[in-house]
Amino acid sequence: MNASCVGNLMRDSVKVKVGDRVKQGDIIAKCGNSGYATEEPCLYFQLLSSKNFYLSTSLPIAFIDIRAEDSTAYDSAYVNAREKRPYTQGNLEVIGNKIYIGRGLDVENVKRTE
Repeated sequence: MNASCVGNLMRDSVKVKVGDRVKQGDIIAKCGNSGYATEEPCLYFQLLSSKNFYLSTSLPIAFIDIRAEDSTAYDSAYVNAREKRPYTQGNLEVIGNKIYIGRGLDVENVKRTE
């Protein structure tokens, strides 16, 4: 069974519980700034191959109607960090109308112009 992980949320803002079904447009929580880049709000989201975070692998996620660009906050998060900043080259791939993204990107929703 697949699972998802969402991090860097605003304290006490979660609107759903484990097992709830959510659909596009549902609010699940408010974005916070508890991650590496604490000056600006950021969101961590990952689809996992199993419910065990430590033993699973990341699954690709397809988005539509987004704009993504390199994140300056991601760069600054690693300025004084002990670990090396993870490589982000090629973290955006467009296939048809789907956009696949990786770490280190600022992403925002954009409205369809149909």
